[in-house]
Amino acid sequence: MPALFRQFGAAVLYVTQDFREAMALADRVAVLQDGKFRQVAPPAEVYKSPANAEIARLFGDPAMNIFPCESDDSGAARAGGIRLDAGPRLPPNRNFLAGARPEDVEI
Repeated sequence: MPALFRQFGAAVLYVTQDFREAMALADRVAVLQDGKFRQVAPPAEVYKSPANAEIARLFGDPAMNIFPCESDDSGAARAGGIRLDAGPRLPPNRNFLAGARPEDVEI
């Protein structure tokens, strides 16, 4: 159906609480929380870079795993005393939330 809308240049506003429908049908997704737009972006961006922990939990099945972390003196991320290979260095000695989708975890 989205191809049909594009063919005629139609703008369509589709409202759903089902993230799967939004991800499958939309060119852009607007996430409404507490009466405010919290993120407006293409579906892949909402999935890969959610604006907050609630959006991260909403988009995905299974949901993104969110866990508290801290950065050590060197700026490395740690969770439960385990050093995480999280990429760039963080500001030292800060608390934050980290998220991981099951398909991105390697053991």
